[in-house]
Amino acid sequence: LRNRTQHSKFPYVVSNIQNKTTKGPLDLDNVLDTKIFNIDSLNLKVGLIGITTITTAQPSTGDISQFEFLDYKDLIITKATALRNQGCSAVILLSHVGIDCYSHSSEQKYKLEMRDIKTELPKCNEKEELGVLLKSLPANAVDIVISAHNHDIAHQWIAGFPVISSVNNGLYSNLIY
Repeated sequence: LRNRTQHSKFPYVVSNIQNKTTKGPLDLDNVLDTKIFNIDSLNLKVGLIGITTITTAQPSTGDISQFEFLDYKDLIITKATALRNQGCSAVILLSHVGIDCYSHSSEQKYKLEMRDIKTELPKCNEKEELGVLLKSLPANAVDIVISAHNHDIAHQWIAGFPVISSVNNGLYSNLIY
């Protein structure tokens, strides 16, 4: 992990992993707990909060004993409030916490179409980790959720939040307008 972050040309954004000993941020190059993007041409600031599933420790190989995985809800609310106080008009939750929304045989998930909150879509398994989290957050805590972990497609509204996810290896893309 240290080698990957040290040599990356981009930051890793994760808010819910801390150093178990110091109770502080991870001591890794290129790792941030939040990130603000200034889009000067639009006079817009967008905040990014990164989380990873708290079950990461279970399947991981190698020594991760120095890491503590924090629960999400209060952390997301605190980070989103701080980003909005710094002038962010949009907050994105980049979530390595997944959810299943389609059966693997469903062709509807690949259908090219515009969707909004009124679009009828299959129900996601909201008893999974991401569904439980989103149902626990106050309305407008974040504006967009980009999900991962399940390596499957999602383009849904869950508990009022727009959620997208893409298959790995760039096989499919989602856009949010």
